[in-house]
Amino acid sequence: MNRATETTLRVPGIVKPDEYREVHVRPIADGHRQASSGVLGDHVRSGQPLAVIFSSELAEAETQYLAYLAELDAEHKKLQRTQNLVRLGAASRQEEEEGDGDARRA
Repeated sequence: MNRATETTLRVPGIVKPDEYREVHVRPIADGHRQASSGVLGDHVRSGQPLAVIFSSELAEAETQYLAYLAELDAEHKKLQRTQNLVRLGAASRQEEEEGDGDARRA
């Protein structure tokens, strides 16, 4: 005759998170957290903001990037004006080539 038995076994151990479901986040720039949403154990969706971080390093890089974009736009407009003047005969080919070089460098 078969009977079910019940016993308890106590062993030392460590509970760890499932490494296949855990995502490590590494910042691209130094900064400090200004706000965060959610708590441990919350379900999150892909693309959902979890924190607002201020980084002076990143802000400086963004300012520099925007300055470069403005410079590029200005050089492009200058080149277009020079090309129009060349078509009208009011500017030389050399000026157009110099403007093209400036736009490429920008």
